[in-house]
Amino acid sequence: MSKITIGFSTAKTRNPFSWLIRRVEGTPYSHCYIKYYSQKYDLWLVYHASHTSIHFMSYDRFLLKSKIIKEYELEISTEARDNLIKNGIKKAGIPYGALEILGMLTARLMRLWFNLKIKNFLADNQKTQVCSELLYYDLKEFVDFGDFNPELDGPKKIEKAISQVAVLTFPISQG
Repeated sequence: MSKITIGFSTAKTRNPFSWLIRRVEGTPYSHCYIKYYSQKYDLWLVYHASHTSIHFMSYDRFLLKSKIIKEYELEISTEARDNLIKNGIKKAGIPYGALEILGMLTARLMRLWFNLKIKNFLADNQKTQVCSELLYYDLKEFVDFGDFNPELDGPKKIEKAISQVAVLTFPISQG
């Protein structure tokens, strides 16, 4: 068996995009990611959709610009973990869905402010991806996401589903 970490973070510096996502989601975080440990390289790797694309980066570099809010540990088979990494490598370079996220925010605000249910008119059938969409598609084999809609829902619903099957490792409970 192997463990992966699913994390939730926000930008360390003032970032209007992060601020808007946190306001719409009603959470202290605006981003979600998967973290793996590579024994071969003795290095923690972050896999996520951010800035311009889906990509991997070292956890140390990730921490330079990100504030960790929560992390959960999920146990899966070593084969499943290796397949996640392999599929992540195949997806690396898919563009970040900046327009798609604007469509998500617009649809969510229309529902919140005017009680209008509209579709994400900028959804692009996975040609681009945002962080919550990436985690949904990569982890749905291990996590029951219920009524999660990858074209509308964000990190808050990802965390709700993850918290049902994974162990909170950060922040550590003082209970």
